[in-house]
Formats: sequence, structure tokens, C-alpha cells
Amino acid sequence: MTRPTPRGVSHLALLSILVLIFTGSSASSQSLEPFTVRIDRVNLTTSRDEISVNVALQAGWANMSGFDFLIAYENGPLKIKSITPGDLGNLCDWEYFAWRSGRNGPRDEYNRTTDTIRVSAAASLNLDHLPACYTLEPKPVTLFTMKFQVVAGSQWTCTYSPIRFYWLSCYDNRISVPASIMPMPHDEVETIAQRVFEPTGWEISGSRTTLPGFFGPPSGCVSMAENSPVPYINLVNGGITFAAGCKPDLRGDINLNGTPYEIEDSWIFAKYLLFGDTTLRRAALEATDMNRDSRPGTVEDLVLLMRAVLGEYTPANVLALDAPSAKSNPFAPPAPRPARVDLSFEDNELLLTTADTLVAARLVFSGRVSPHLYNKRLDLYESYIDGETRLLIYGFFTDATFTSGPFLYWEGSGRLKEASFATSGGGKVDVHIRR
Repeated sequence: MTRPTPRGVSHLALLSILVLIFTGSSASSQSLEPFTVRIDRVNLTTSRDEISVNVALQAGWANMSGFDFLIAYENGPLKIKSITPGDLGNLCDWEYFAWRSGRNGPRDEYNRTTDTIRVSAAASLNLDHLPACYTLEPKPVTLFTMKFQVVAGSQWTCTYSPIRFYWLSCYDNRISVPASIMPMPHDEVETIAQRVFEPTGWEISGSRTTLPGFFGPPSGCVSMAENSPVPYINLVNGGITFAAGCKPDLRGDINLNGTPYEIEDSWIFAKYLLFGDTTLRRAALEATDMNRDSRPGTVEDLVLLMRAVLGEYTPANVLALDAPSAKSNPFAPPAPRPARVDLSFEDNELLLTTADTLVAARLVFSGRVSPHLYNKRLDLYESYIDGETRLLIYGFFTDATFTSGPFLYWEGSGRLKEASFATSGGGKVDVHIRR
């Protein structure tokens, strides 16, 4: 798919020019949105002989003229049967599509034997072939579908089998961008991964960027040379959960309707923090324990739920999404880092001192008070029950955070009696009150 770039024009500069041409000369920063390619995360809840896993283009504002992906999967519970082109190749009449599988893939990163799959496609390689289009709108659009034979035995019950992007060279997992808006063979810009994510939303790129590996191309793959590839792709790994016969993970399903991480779940949780135990049944209260610390209904749990609602976080489930263990597994995110905040007062003003970035707080005052936030971008909710004023403050929907400095002042004779905070990552905050 690679052809030389015109002399004197770097790939990075050329890519920016092409994106502006394709999306309009008045394109905003949104027009430079990179490609996002995701491998499906599939829950296998019944006994089946076969299962299909899609690889889809979810975002990106540049045209595509081809791609080449290298994917590793576990060869214990799964065997590849076939790979078929998706909507992009079929509807756009791409000229070339091929795949091949390999044995004896990587195994030392998480001690499970794997095989690899290479999938390549191109819109046009010959002058006598004109594709109907280079890309499709709206997204997502399926690039290809992998069909696996499921051979999992009892040892795989209630486990998660990852399917991940893999690198043997700088040019693995690349997308070719045409250096022309005409539907004919032309020079191309090769774009490669800039960020790699696990299904939980945890970014793993940059942690172990060596070849071969799972963590993206090393920094040495990109240079100022004219033919250097351009980091322009976000890749999201996937996998299969063998969930048949397993107890479902009910976290996040606060309204007990069988669907977790809905906006209604977050509002019910918020009401619980404002109005107390009468808002939730016991099963729903257990579902609030998002971080599994056996302390349901905390403000840090609310942060994790809100992040899940907004699509920024997918909790690892009871089926060991990040097995074998957080300590030894390079794909598992670290637990949210604990933080500390010191509270001090000047009359009816609350001041914070912290080295961390916070996103939510729950405050309880004795008596009735009328609160006012200094940061007007934060959302403030309050209730008055049993002689207490309860405040819930967060910046989820306005992308607002807070740190050291004046935080809040109030009118009235109430006195702060309880305070809890959470970091933007959902970490617990140790609160110290200075009277």
C-alpha cells in the first residue's frame, strides 16, 4: 500500500493538508479527529460452536485507502475459522482483501499461548480499477469480521479471553490515507497507532513500547523524515467473556432493570447521597460498590459510575477481565491513587489544600445553610433532612475539576460535620479538617 510521498512534504504536514481538503477549508480542530478502531468485546452467555467478533472504524475524519492489522488471540478457547470484509470493502468496492493466520504467537506478556491474524485491504492498486468510495459516513463502520470456533472447556468458564492488537514492526496496525482526492492509485500517507487502550478504557500505550509487543509502536518509528509514518490512530482492544452459567456482575445497575451504567442509574445514586437510605433497596445499594471495596454508596463510587455512563470507563467484571492479577498483569490499570485534602475555614468559607485533582464532594452541615460555590462550572445539589443540609457537588457533565483554594461559602449558622471527596480518577480522598 505504501508509495513515496512528494519530495519536500512531510507525512505529518501532508496529512493535515489532506484532512482540511476532505472536510473543508474552515475545518475546526474536530476535523483533525484521529481514526479510532475497536475490536468488539463480546459476552458469550450461551453454549455456542461459533462466535463473530467485529473490528470497526468508530471515528476519523480522513479518507482511507487501505489498512493492515495484526491481531493476537488466545488459541486455547478459540480457533479462527474465517475473516470476511465489512461494509467498507463491500459497499465501496475495494479491490483487495486478504488475511492469514499464524501459529506460536506471543505468550510472555500474560503467560497464555496465542496465535496471530493479519488482515489487509486496499481500495485500488491498479489504474483500471476505480473504487466507489474510500470511506463511509456515518461511523461506526465494520472493517472486517472474525469468525472463531469456540472450543472452550470447563477451565474457561467464567473467564475473559482477550483479542488484542499486536506489533512485530512499526508498520503493523496501520491505515493508509490517500494523498489525493481522486479515486485512482496515488501516493499514500501511512498512519500508525498513537494510543492503545484496553476495553476498560485503561491506556496501555507507552508502558512497554518495544517490538514485538502489545503496547503500540516505539517512539523510534516516527521521525522527521519525509516517509515517516504519522501517529493518527487510537486502537481499542477487545475479547470474549465466557459468561454462560456465571453469576452476572450487577454493579452499576442501580435501578435494577438489567442494564448497568444508564443515566437513570447515576441520578438514583445521586439521590441516595442526598436523601439517604430510603432511596435504595438493599440489592441496589450493593450495586453502587463500583470499586469493590465493600463500602457501597461512596462518592468515589459515584465518580466511577458517572465515568461509565459517559463512556470513559468500563469496569472490569467478575469474569476477570484483567486476569491474572493487577500486580503482575501489564494490561490491568492500577487502582485509583488515594489522595488527601486538608479543609480549613475562614468564618463561613471553606478552603481546600490538596496536591490532587478532585471532581466530586459530598458535604453535610448541621442546621440549614445556603451554599455558594466559587467554581460556577461545578454542579451543586442540596437537600435538608432531619436538621441537616446535605450537598452533592460534581463536575462530570461540565468537565470541571477543582483543587486547592477557596471552594465554598455559605449563609446560615450551620457547621460542617461530614465531608468526603473523590479524585477525577475515582480515587478515595483522605480528609483532614482543621478547625
